[in-house]
Amino acid sequence: MVEGKLLNKPKLNLTDSNINPLLKELRSRIKSLNPRIEENVRAYYLSYRFGNCFTYLWPTKTDIWVYFRTDANFKDNKKICENVPKGINANFNKRAKAKKSNVDYIFGLVEQSFSQLKEN
Repeated sequence: MVEGKLLNKPKLNLTDSNINPLLKELRSRIKSLNPRIEENVRAYYLSYRFGNCFTYLWPTKTDIWVYFRTDANFKDNKKICENVPKGINANFNKRAKAKKSNVDYIFGLVEQSFSQLKEN
């Protein structure tokens, strides 16, 4: 399924008791960065703002894509990020799949995106 074509994608249901534990963990950790971070729950994704949006989570049936706003100082030492395909979202230029095995590393990338936003 192409992400831009959402007609067949079920909407997020954050009240579902079976919500992905990884999604819960990422939401909690992102909101803990600063009490002024706003979480916006959209039909298909969650965005996080601190003045401007610095990351969003795009859950699918099998994965959670995490999108980052990056600059030249962004460090992805494990090289797990890929460029965001054209037409997906012009505000974010990198993305990576979050897994239980890489959640700490992914959160470090989220922290970088947040820090870069705070510095600008």
